This record gives sequence, structure tokens and C-alpha cells, in this order.
Amino acid sequence: FSNEAGQGSAPIAHAAAKAEHPVSEGMVAILEPFIDTIVICSITGLTLLSSGVWNEKHVNDFSFSDMLLVEGELNEETDASVLFDYFNSNGDINEFSGDLVVTDGIPRGITVLHARSIAEEVTISNGETLFTGVLTVDNGRLQNPSGYSFRGKSLVHSAPLTAIAFNKGLFGDYGQYIVAIGLLLFAFSTAISWSYYGGRSVTYLFGVEY
Repeated sequence: FSNEAGQGSAPIAHAAAKAEHPVSEGMVAILEPFIDTIVICSITGLTLLSSGVWNEKHVNDFSFSDMLLVEGELNEETDASVLFDYFNSNGDINEFSGDLVVTDGIPRGITVLHARSIAEEVTISNGETLFTGVLTVDNGRLQNPSGYSFRGKSLVHSAPLTAIAFNKGLFGDYGQYIVAIGLLLFAFSTAISWSYYGGRSVTYLFGVEY
């Protein structure tokens, strides 16, 4: 929400601004990407790197769009090169298809890949209870996933990873709220600015009476 690089929104805002000289508005335009990119994005990236969470596995609820079930039980220590080839060019790992047997929430005979990592301590639940039964899988994707949830340890990305990184820092458990509040504020300001852009575009297309 902070960085709008490439969206073409900045010219609308700066063209509508009233300034004594165009250069002064140009300086504001230069300052904007400096704060958004150099300051905010760099601090976020440095927080991820310095905290060490970027390459650690964390307990999380898996996203089905980011999850794949493959045949066999893989190990990152012995199968690292095979995994690398698979993630980069679909190497010698077969995606699982068929009936997946689950006992007390534990899947048998497969490996769960989530967020480009081998998931550990995976449990499958149906609602609030651990699932026991058979699930249908096609080309590594769970069919009819509604009602089921996969939980375990894997790599994490996006906003959840940033929240974990801030939790490990100076603010402890309160660090995650910094991310949530920041997202809320930037989302709110984005909604306000883009509603203005939309209004000006309608005026340009259809006239001031609209």
C-alpha cells in the first residue's frame, strides 16, 4: 500500500496540487518515493534479514494456493538438490494423485510442500477435530478442500512474515500490531487517494455536472 511504483498515480496528484512553482512540487514528488521505497521498504527488508525469520520455519495455517502434495517422504538435507531443480524447472519429483490416507490428522506416504519448503509436523483437521479418512488429490492439489485445514511448520512470506519479524524485535509480542496498524493506515490513505483520482477521472470524461 505504501509503494505505488509503476501505477501512474503520482502524476494525477501532483498535477492537481496548487504550488507557487512547478519545481517545488517536483521536490515533493522526489521525496515521495524516497520515503516509500528507501525508508519504509528498506527498514522492512532489514528487519526481515536481521531477525533471521526469513529462512526459518514457523507454525502456520497453510494456504491451498501455496501448497502442493508430492509422492514420497522428502528430506531437505538429503533431497536439497532435487528440491532446487523441482522449484526451478519441475525436476524429478512426482506430484501426488489418488486417495490420500489420513490417520488422526497425519497424512501417510507423501510430502507437503508449502511456500517453497518442505512442511514439517503437518496435521489435517476437519473443523476443530483431527481428520481421519481418505482425501482425493489430483496433480498435487486437494480436491474439494472446503472444511479442511492443513497446519504445520513451513516457510512464511508476505505480511505474516513481517509480523513474525517484528515480534522478535524490540517490541516483542506487540510487534505484530505495528504491521497491522501500518497496513490499516496505508490502506485507508490509499482508499482516500484513489477515490479522489476516480472522481477527477469521471469529471474529465463526463464533465463537472457528474
